[in-house]
Amino acid sequence: MEILVKLLKLKSPTFDGAQELLQYEHWKRKIEGLLEVLECPANYMVKLAAHLFKKDACFLWHVVKPKEGEAPLTLAQFKGLLDEKYNFKEVK
Repeated sequence: MEILVKLLKLKSPTFDGAQELLQYEHWKRKIEGLLEVLECPANYMVKLAAHLFKKDACFLWHVVKPKEGEAPLTLAQFKGLLDEKYNFKEVK
């Protein structure tokens, strides 16, 4: 909970599911950086990142998030789902 409060105080960007590559990449890189700086445990990263979803992205999360009793998604799996959904290839 403490990490979420810190993340929100930093005015972390949200992602609304818009199919704009630059918006998505900016959001993804910013969130990864913030989670790293906050020393977020791996088992909380996906939930905290998904907490910053709005609109279409929030709906997608409710469809794909693991159900009770299922293994949680890793950050790599989470990013893979987003990349696949929005047909984004990694920008280097």
